[in-house]
Amino acid sequence: MFTFLCKAQVNDSTNQNILQPSINEILQLKPEVSSETKVTIANLVETNVYEAPNIITIINEDEIKELGYRDLLDVLNNIPGINIANDVQNGTSIGVRGMWAEEGKILFMINGLIINDMAYGSIILGHRFPLSNIKRIEIIRGAGSSIYGGLAALGVINIVTKTGQEINGHTLNNAFGISNKTASRGVLNYNYGGALIKGIELTVVGHINAGNRSNEVHTLPDSSVVNFKDSSLINNIHILFTLKAKNFSYKQLYEDYNFQATFEPIASLMRTSISNLKYDFKFKKVNISPFYDYKWQIPWNTQYGDPVIYDKQNLVTKRQTIGFNGSYNPFKLLNFTYGAQFYNDFYKHYRKTLALSNGNYTQNYNGYISYLEGLITTKIININIGGRFDKYAYFNPNILPRFCISKSFKNWHYKALYGKSFKIPPLQNINLDITGTLIPETVTDIQAEIGYHNKRLDLTATVFETDIKNIIVFGYDQSQNESYVNSGNATTQGLELDLKLRLNKFSLKGNYSNYNLISCSVPEIMSDTLNLKMGTLSFPKNKIVTTLSYKINAKNNICLNYVYQTKKYAFEQINKISEEYQLIKYPDSHQINLTYQRNGLFNNFLDINVGLYNVLNTTIHYSYSFNQGYAPVIGMGRELFITFNIHL
Repeated sequence: MFTFLCKAQVNDSTNQNILQPSINEILQLKPEVSSETKVTIANLVETNVYEAPNIITIINEDEIKELGYRDLLDVLNNIPGINIANDVQNGTSIGVRGMWAEEGKILFMINGLIINDMAYGSIILGHRFPLSNIKRIEIIRGAGSSIYGGLAALGVINIVTKTGQEINGHTLNNAFGISNKTASRGVLNYNYGGALIKGIELTVVGHINAGNRSNEVHTLPDSSVVNFKDSSLINNIHILFTLKAKNFSYKQLYEDYNFQATFEPIASLMRTSISNLKYDFKFKKVNISPFYDYKWQIPWNTQYGDPVIYDKQNLVTKRQTIGFNGSYNPFKLLNFTYGAQFYNDFYKHYRKTLALSNGNYTQNYNGYISYLEGLITTKIININIGGRFDKYAYFNPNILPRFCISKSFKNWHYKALYGKSFKIPPLQNINLDITGTLIPETVTDIQAEIGYHNKRLDLTATVFETDIKNIIVFGYDQSQNESYVNSGNATTQGLELDLKLRLNKFSLKGNYSNYNLISCSVPEIMSDTLNLKMGTLSFPKNKIVTTLSYKINAKNNICLNYVYQTKKYAFEQINKISEEYQLIKYPDSHQINLTYQRNGLFNNFLDINVGLYNVLNTTIHYSYSFNQGYAPVIGMGRELFITFNIHL
């Protein structure tokens, strides 16, 4: 159900000089599209990734193995336009193109199942989600709401796991890390895939992870000393069960994610259960897939804290969704995609005797969705146009148009996109809407991309402008009651470059990303209200990622990864007694990771990956992206990480 930008290799067997072709020659050239360059994330129809109506990156399983990623944050840290920052209670997540996206602006899915918590719309990362069973990770940068709705304002991330046939048996994955002379993490994964009986495929994934965000001892600006070894514990249990029989599928996901707050004696629990039933009907020119989805969740449940303070944020939530997606291809050059959903959200406080802010003990909200898009294909241009109608709770209806022109030729492609997106306030935003004036955020995205590709080189350049109105921020009313309010508007512009170069046994991958804050009336997110050039809090304006791999032979590979980020800013407490706060500048950072991979040991029974991460032992600050004085979380120092993949 999604689309992503894949920089997969496109074979070029011609000797034609592509620098001086005639117009007719260009129009006759057709891209050689492999299965890896076809995606469905952008508009739910299988499309050449270079023509898909979004800016998309795909990370496949080979890249995950090659770089020896420890968890999903490592993957995202290498994506252009994505940076890591910190939320309250030590919740680490991401921003997109200079804007904090974690709370309701980045949609996160596993095989189409929405993982975001229903209280705040957030997605907390780090030591979360197994990497051993991932086939690919699909990432949309930019507006995604025209297909995916009110949590996809700035992007979409979808993890696609391996099918039963692709796993084909039992695999066991074990990993552990050591940092600062102390255990930093331990991981155990089990994957099974195969035929339960003839015609019925079963896939089971089990994952247990325990570790720390950091083992560093750090001195804060107010001279407080923090030992992250004993104050950043994370535990994760993840189970994914999939049953597939011809056109029918049943998915069941259970996750228990628990992370410790560094600066408070509390922990936060996110417990999720999702059940999904889907059937694919296929006719001559029409496809339609009805589905039912049930999600139960304890989202961001604060444990061990003062009940007077924290019970108000502890909820129990449920969502039931029924709907369908489909496509209609009346003739070769025209295709329609369409869909509709009805869903009901239910929530109450975890402590049953506690009333919601409206005085009720339980609350339900309904949502209605429909979308329609058309794709016209010609020799020189593809035109994708459509939109989505979205009505939720007591908010006014939203209509979200999308328009894209694109085309992929033999060695190059282009895209130009215009789209509307939005963030619907999640349940806890609504519950704490004391003034009764909260409205959805709206996003307007303008993007353009051009790329060149041959058998050795992929080069892509993207420019963007993102305008966000009615940004929702957390605050207090005059009586110091917690509340969510619309604060103002912000506009960012930027450039992203992506390079892949293949030279015999060497491969070089690199990207550069930049954003500039063009206008902003939201002081809570600005580094300096008088100087837009300083950008937003927590996010460096420039990032460079370089990865050099050398394939020694068919079974041995070595990889060097370098991430450079320019300075960034945060508001922090500088005096513990007076509680005085000040703008803190963090210098440019340099992070180097080195990994070695050995495959096929003992007759293909065992694969080993050994990595030394943060070789320079750089201090990495993950700071809070609002000016409310929260101290940063310090990233892991130098870490030795070893992974064993056992094929049973």
